[in-house]
Amino acid sequence: MEEYNIELATQKIKPKNILIQVLIAIVATYAIGIMYGMVYYYVEKIWLLMGAIPGVILGYLFSKVEFSHRSLIAIFCIICTILSLALGSFFASIGFGIGKFPFAYLLNLGVLPWDLFFELSFPEFINGDFFDILFSIGVYGLGIVCAFGAAFATNSGKTVEESNND
Repeated sequence: MEEYNIELATQKIKPKNILIQVLIAIVATYAIGIMYGMVYYYVEKIWLLMGAIPGVILGYLFSKVEFSHRSLIAIFCIICTILSLALGSFFASIGFGIGKFPFAYLLNLGVLPWDLFFELSFPEFINGDFFDILFSIGVYGLGIVCAFGAAFATNSGKTVEESNND
């Protein structure tokens, strides 16, 4: 039988740098927005499952963040998911306006028409009919549900209550 070492048991494990992990997730939000916009532009339609893809990817990234308040991480993940979907619609709307996908503009953010962000990101809510609005709510809602579920997933084998107590 091994001897119990009180110093080893009380030794605290250093938490990972949360700021770096959150910055990686913000960069991933922008990258997913670009990919979502490319698919939206080149296919010229949105499928319902396209909302789930950013939610699952960002939820997976945020599930790796070592932070005791999982609900705060899940809310931030939902905000990033909505932002990535809005950025994708924004980039695709600019592409529809100029006739090609704006690859050159994506790196020079000062050139983009940020004053028209809401109008270009949510055209279905502004100019759409009832079914366009309903479909957009479904896309964003599916993304939110996937992000929320994936952000609460832990790979440590612990339940959410056990990970919140750590």
